[in-house]
Amino acid sequence: MRSVVLIFLFVLTALPVRADVSFDRKELTVVRPDQSSFSMTVEVADTPAKQARGLMFRTDLPDNEGMLFDFREPRPVTMWMANTPLSLDMVFFDNAGTVKNIVTNTVPFSRETIPSGFNARGVLEVRAGSAKKLGIDIDAKIVFSK
Repeated sequence: MRSVVLIFLFVLTALPVRADVSFDRKELTVVRPDQSSFSMTVEVADTPAKQARGLMFRTDLPDNEGMLFDFREPRPVTMWMANTPLSLDMVFFDNAGTVKNIVTNTVPFSRETIPSGFNARGVLEVRAGSAKKLGIDIDAKIVFSK
């Protein structure tokens, strides 16, 4: 077992880290189904390189912050947690910004795919437990400048 862990750690550390990928930060608003709202700061993953990197290798994600994956056009989306040490909630939304699916408490480092379940415009990733804590539910709206 110890040798498997050591091999895993070696492979993990041998993977290239794309230090040249930087994310723009912006504010977005979440309008809950009861019409109350709140704002949060997100890093925007809006290119293939940024989307491939996502929150990989991050060990901290502050409260009221997240990462917004903007695919620009609705499509089937699959995510995974490879090289991601944080457990996350993934909030999938359609072209109108309406939340249609939420996957909570993802498994760190998992290579299992997490499907959107519909043609998603994007995904909002927040720290595990934050979707419930913030009141993000199905039919909430993600409002951001496109």
